[in-house]
Amino acid sequence: MLAASMFGKVLGVKFPGEGTINLERSFIFVRPVFVGQTYTMTFKVKEIDAESHTAILRCRMKDIDGKLCIDCTTKVKNNQQF
Repeated sequence: MLAASMFGKVLGVKFPGEGTINLERSFIFVRPVFVGQTYTMTFKVKEIDAESHTAILRCRMKDIDGKLCIDCTTKVKNNQQF
C-alpha cells in the first residue's frame, strides 16, 4: 500500500492538482514493489463529468522492464479543475 499511496500524491499535488478529493479507488496488485527500484506511473483519463466535477482515471505502475506491478482505477473530484 505504500507504493499505491504514490497515486494519491500525484493526484493531490500534480494532476489534476490541489483540492482533489479521492472518492473511490480500486487496486489490483500484480507484482511486488521494492524500495530503491525505479518505477513508472501512467495516468489515463477514462471519463469526465464536468457537471459533478468528477473524473475516472486509470493509473498504472510498471517496473523498469515495463512489467505491470499495480493497476488502479480511481474516481476523483476537484471543484476547480473539471
